[in-house]
Formats: sequence, structure tokens, C-alpha cells
Amino acid sequence: MRVRKRHGNESTSEEWRLRALRSVVAVFAALVVSFTLTAAASANVSFIKAYGWGVLDGANQFETCTTSCLADSAANGIRGGGAGQLNGAYDVATDSSGDVYVADAGNYRIDEFSAAGAFIEAYGWGVSDGASQFETCTSTCQAGITGGGAGEFSLSGPASVAIDPSGDVYVADSDNERIDEFSAAGSFLKAYGWGVTGGAGFETCSSTCQHGNKGAGAGQLLVPDGVATDSSGDVYVADARDYRIDEFSAGGSFIKAYGWGVSDGTGQFETCTSTCQQGLYGGGAGQLDYPIGVTTDSSGDVYVADYVNQRVDEFSAGGSFIKAYGWGVSDGGGQFETCTSTCEAGWGGGGAGQFHNPAGVATDSSGDVYVGDSARIDEFSGSPSPGPPAVAPPANTSPPTVPPPNNTSYTLSVSLTGTGTGSVSGSGVSCPGTCLNSYASGTVVGLTETPSARSTFAGWSGCTWTDADFCGVTITADRGVTARFTRKKPSCGTTAVARLICAAKKLKSVAACGAEIVAWAPLKALKFIKVIKGLYNTHKYPEALRPVYQLYDFLMKVRFRNGLTGAEVWKKLQRAKSISELVGDVADSIILGFDPSGEHFQELAKGFADLVGVGDCVDVALARYEQD
Repeated sequence: MRVRKRHGNESTSEEWRLRALRSVVAVFAALVVSFTLTAAASANVSFIKAYGWGVLDGANQFETCTTSCLADSAANGIRGGGAGQLNGAYDVATDSSGDVYVADAGNYRIDEFSAAGAFIEAYGWGVSDGASQFETCTSTCQAGITGGGAGEFSLSGPASVAIDPSGDVYVADSDNERIDEFSAAGSFLKAYGWGVTGGAGFETCSSTCQHGNKGAGAGQLLVPDGVATDSSGDVYVADARDYRIDEFSAGGSFIKAYGWGVSDGTGQFETCTSTCQQGLYGGGAGQLDYPIGVTTDSSGDVYVADYVNQRVDEFSAGGSFIKAYGWGVSDGGGQFETCTSTCEAGWGGGGAGQFHNPAGVATDSSGDVYVGDSARIDEFSGSPSPGPPAVAPPANTSPPTVPPPNNTSYTLSVSLTGTGTGSVSGSGVSCPGTCLNSYASGTVVGLTETPSARSTFAGWSGCTWTDADFCGVTITADRGVTARFTRKKPSCGTTAVARLICAAKKLKSVAACGAEIVAWAPLKALKFIKVIKGLYNTHKYPEALRPVYQLYDFLMKVRFRNGLTGAEVWKKLQRAKSISELVGDVADSIILGFDPSGEHFQELAKGFADLVGVGDCVDVALARYEQD
């Protein structure tokens, strides 16, 4: 059966299930390092031990079991955040001394155990005492805090972990769209990805970090779900939603990415080094479809657990496609096959050498390849031999009908609309700029949006499927896609009054001397305003003080238009603590007391906008007034 992923619409539980599947092979790989290599010729695997809380007798403590192991009703061991306690161990790696490192996703931390299975330490934000900072714990631990800080893991937790030859620890921080690096001792070293220091491009942070900006640029990540290192310390990332493999140097510099269309959007295998884009998912030779597991062998070759394609892909250290293997990957037949030049998506199932959603991959020193395949581990030799005899696919899973080749090209046009601004990028598209391109029939184009600083993304239309900021389009005819952006509402408070007060404070930014004026007590400020008014009347006032007079003029207009007496204005001056508060108080009277229907509000708000020179807060106030 061919299992097709619902691109862009998988649920959170599905994402966590994929990581759980990958952890199966990771745990096995750790055992391989400790004992299986000595018996590679026999290909026998023996259980040694398991460790976690309650695994021996159900006690609420860290334990090790070797022959008889227990599990609670929900999971193996007792879940939680204690020292050595796990809560979603989604990946594991070992170092040269045999120490074991666990991506403890549900605890938002990395746990380290000795080769003998003793708990050493855990690190992440708040793991020791709950403080909002990076911490290490050795005896008393708790679940970490989520976020984007330096050494802090995202809400989905660390997705994958790898160790380089020097002992440094690399973590695929999936929802933070970055790679985190820690020393062998557990200190945070750096993180890299786009915007991790607040900029717009590829960056590295070492002390002050933030959530990365997801996307498909050179070194930019979109759900990094797997990480591995090679003997030279280079780092490889299974960039799941970019449908490609990204390579970084040991120092954290982007080297290259490879997959279909990653350079110019062409429907072929490509490598990019400086200008990159989202890959085209599919089953071609070297084409990836949601890669979530990655590893390297002693020669530097890269192996990928190609989840939706139901196969394992192998690439050279230089990034060239070597082969893929699984059922039907060469000609669609119901048997184990290897392809090198012409490939297709494999058949999912339970046959010998057949995958059912491969999620993790590891290698040993002899070159054998181990795959986390749902509920089992599959082992392949370094050069997979032909599989079992061909068998017909089950009657209810016959191969799909393949349409005849279609050499027709169609046009994809992208338009931007709404009250805000932003951009859309993807395979052959960079709009504004390049908003129109032609593609061969059957091409799948992935688009991502990026709102400008003062806008938010409001939605797609015209896509084949969507997932928040992602739009997938299958080209079978001329297509048009629209991305809508709305103007961002500034954080000026939650009520009309609060927002108008916020707008009043903007006066400081347009009056050269106004920074202290708006904070003066109203009576003092009124006297000053009257002086400025006198200067204004004789045309001797400094131009920089015009906004101060405009404030006075505005207040007078408010008074006369709404029937306020001089005494009422004076009382408001006495009650108010600052000019900003006064403006908000008067505006409140307009909205709630003297203009309940809102008949004059828009006109007054326009005058206010002219005064402060900032239209955003007034727009928000208008919208808020309508809600109130």
C-alpha cells in the first residue's frame, strides 16, 4: 500500500507519532554501539537492560531492569520530570565514551546517562529550580520551560540529538526552526538558523537567542526533524517541510542543501549553496517526501529515512544521490528493489525489506543500516541485496493508475492583497518581484509567506492544500494563488480609551522638545501651552513646537464641539496626571458620553491622527469603538 502523507495538514499528534517512531531506531542504535558490533557476523541481538523510573518494580524512582521489566498502563516506565525520568524520549545518541544522550521532548531538555545506565545530568531552561534561565540538574530535576532563549527548547521539545567527534551535542529544535549546540559538559554554545538574533537572514547566536524564522532560504529551516554529524564534525539536518537535506560546517556555517528543485525550482535533483528554495516533494531519484531521519556512515555517506516515500535514500558525502531502496522503488513491482537513476515512491507494508513509514535510521561500523519501521527494526547490509521474489500487491492496494506523460506547461500566478503588506516565496516565485512562473504539468510548488514588520498574514486562497503559512499547489492547469495580509494592530491596550492614550503618547516622537512636555502636570503644561499659543499668534514660535500648539487647539475643538464648559475642561486638567491622560480622558468623554452614536468620532479621530502623526493607533481605536 502506498501511504501518502497529508502534506501541510498533519495533526500535532501525527508529528509526535513520527518522532516516537524515530526514537525506536535511536534506542536500538545506542545498544548497537555498546554490544552488537562485536557480534556483527552472527547478526544476533540480545537485550541488555532498560532504565527509567519504575521499570523494575513500579516504584516512583530511577531503576534499571535486565530480565523482568515493568510498564505502566500508558507507557514504558513512569513518565515525569524527575532526575533520570523521561517524558517522551524521542531520540537518542551516544558519544565516544558510551554515554547516552536523550532528546526528552516532553520534559523540554536533554538527559545524559552513563554507559552503565546511571543518570548524569539534564539541561534546559528551568530544569533545576524552574527559573527562567538555562540550567543543569544532577539530582533534583523538573520539566523544563519552553521558549526561544539561548538553550531553551520549543513547545514540541527537542526533536533529535547527535554527537560530533569532539563530544559536542547537536539538537534539532524543530519548532524553534534552528539547530542548538551544547558542549560535552552541557553548556550552551550556540544556535543557528534564520533570525535567531532578530535579523532577517542566516544567523548564529551564543548568548541572546530567539525563535528562528521558518522558510526555505540558504540555511533556513522548516521543521528540522532529524540531525546527524559526520567524522569531520559537519552537521546534517533532515529539513522535513523543505523536502531537502541541509549541511552545515562544524562551525555552524551553511554549506549546502540538496533535493529536487532546491536551487531554481526545476523538477530535478539539485544542490544549492547560496540561493536556495523549498524542494519539490515526490518520489524521483534523490527526491524527498518528508525526510525525518538522517545519519552518516564511516565513509561520510548520508542515509535518509524518507517517511512518505516508504524507502531509505543514500547520498554521497558530496551530496550526490547514490540509491534508494524499498518495495517497488524501481518499477512499482511488489518486491524489494533498489533504484539509482529512475525511482518512484515505494509500497508501504510489512513484507521483508518493506517499510511502513520509516522514521529513523542508523548505521554501524560494518556499514549495516538499521531503520525504525513503525513497530519493528529493519536491518540491511551496507549494499542491499535483491529482496524476496516478486509477489503481486494485495488486491485492495493495486498500483495507482499512472497518467501518460504530459509535457504541457502551465502558469502559476501569485497575488498579494489586503490592508497589509508581505511577500511570498517558493519554487520559482519571489513575490513581489517574480509573481508569475511556468511549470510542467504535475509539478508541485510549495509557497511560504512572510508578512512585513507592520502586518500579519491573514490566509491563502487558490492552494491545493494549506497549513498555516504554507501553501502547496499541484500544477495541472493555470493556477492563481492569493496571499492576504492585514495591517498589524499595535499594542496600545484593550479599550478605546487605552488605545487613544497610547496614541497621545506618540506625540513625544514628533515634537522635538515634547518628551518632557507630555509628562508635565497639566496645570504646568497648560501655562506652557498658553505661552506657545501667544508665540503662535505672533508667528514667533519655534517650528518644532507646532505639535504642542496643535494639542491645545485639539482640546479646544473638543470642548466647543461637544459642549464642554471651560470649568469642565479645567476639572479634567486638575484630575489628569499628564497631558497624555488628559487627551485620553477627553476622548473618553467624546466616545462614551457626548457622542454615543459615534457620529462625530471618525472626524475627531482624524484630527487626532493628524496631531500625533500616527495612524495605526487611531485605526485600532476606530475598530475597537465599533466593537464596544
